[in-house]
Amino acid sequence: MSVSGTATSNVAFAALSEKGFISLWDTRLKNKCYTTISSQRLTERRAEEDSSELLYLPEQHRAVRLWGSALHVVDTRKTMDVLSTYHHTAELTSFMANFPCSAATTALPVIDESGAVLSIGLSDGAPCAAMPTELFGVPMAVADARRGFGALSNLCCGFGAVGGPQRTVFTLAMDAQGALYGPDGAARPFTLEEEMSATNGMVVNPALPTCCAFQRAPSSRVAVGRANGVYDVVDVEADGAVVTQLSAPGHAVNGLCHLSWSPAGLLTVSLCGELTAWDVEGFLAEDEDEQEAGALPAVKAALSHRGVTGSAHAVMNCGTQLGDTSRYILGDSNGVVALCTVDTA
Repeated sequence: MSVSGTATSNVAFAALSEKGFISLWDTRLKNKCYTTISSQRLTERRAEEDSSELLYLPEQHRAVRLWGSALHVVDTRKTMDVLSTYHHTAELTSFMANFPCSAATTALPVIDESGAVLSIGLSDGAPCAAMPTELFGVPMAVADARRGFGALSNLCCGFGAVGGPQRTVFTLAMDAQGALYGPDGAARPFTLEEEMSATNGMVVNPALPTCCAFQRAPSSRVAVGRANGVYDVVDVEADGAVVTQLSAPGHAVNGLCHLSWSPAGLLTVSLCGELTAWDVEGFLAEDEDEQEAGALPAVKAALSHRGVTGSAHAVMNCGTQLGDTSRYILGDSNGVVALCTVDTA
């Protein structure tokens, strides 16, 4: 499943089920799930395709869903109204993580399985010949709207923007190969090195990147979660260098499936549902000469999703922040949606 909050609302979010149904939620209501969009067009799919990503735009009464190679723009005011459908030549994998959506947004950046960044218009769901100005801070045209710009060597696990006011697009594949892009569309490749490796010769999970979290502009800091439970904190320098500032364990055994820069610190969510907020900024601000050998960021808050929900065998697979609060919505493989408050008090 997938869940989508919005920077403009502290109470509203949407959820996408494995079967493709979109449900709308409001945390102020007694019956928090107040509607489900389940039209026939919305649930049509090919047998090999799963519903993947959802983006909720309550200020426009829209929801955008990625399902394999298809993109659907849905009017959330009408439970039977799919406004437009676009079929791409490859699988569409994710929306841009920190794109500033608002009532004035007319197009969305989307990345496909080959690492190509497309601009999708909200009015007709079709690719646009120009990227949204919010992407780089300046206009950018593309020669072929269906191909966009960019490429990756593997499936994308991180897609966002860093820096400001003129921003740089950061893309990362699961093989740790990535690329940075400016308004000219030229790629600056980089490799995210593995800083932590097993010392006993036993490998439980590979150190493949699985998810990313981007700080708000004008920060150039990115957190990267890996399948072996480790998270990296990297800075993108002005010259395009990607410098690892910290590598630390987020979970001892399970891989990380979601990261977020929360008011309490860097929030890591493991596949087994362990939520932990780490004081990464405080740790990096300390004098290295005064730190003890092997020191790690302090734990500011922690929570067990399985313990709270009673879903003993649930596997976490998605999360989203509610507005600018310390409240998060998490979803698991059983379809359970949980509201969590990451509070250091």
